[in-house]
Amino acid sequence: MTPNYLITKNGESEYKILLPDSPSQAHLFAASELNSILEKGFGGTLDIVYGGTVTSAEKWISIGETPIADSVSVSFEELGSDGYVIKSVGDSYILKGYTERGTIFAV
Repeated sequence: MTPNYLITKNGESEYKILLPDSPSQAHLFAASELNSILEKGFGGTLDIVYGGTVTSAEKWISIGETPIADSVSVSFEELGSDGYVIKSVGDSYILKGYTERGTIFAV
């Protein structure tokens, strides 16, 4: 099955933002910025979920250290301290930086 990367349509979305169980201020800021961009561009925002159990059947935009992000191997040493990765896994996205600042840059 081909993944469907349409995040919003007519202000509605099946996606949710996934943050760590105990998000830092940088993670909260990144989620807020992402929702601000989506609202301005597409007329809707995404619900924010903190940690917990996730399934591959759900559609996520993972920010920072989450169960989805932890399942993907990334070598950040090559990217530098402000480096980040944006990666798709199934119908979900991972936005993860080498540092918290890198995570903000990923958004």
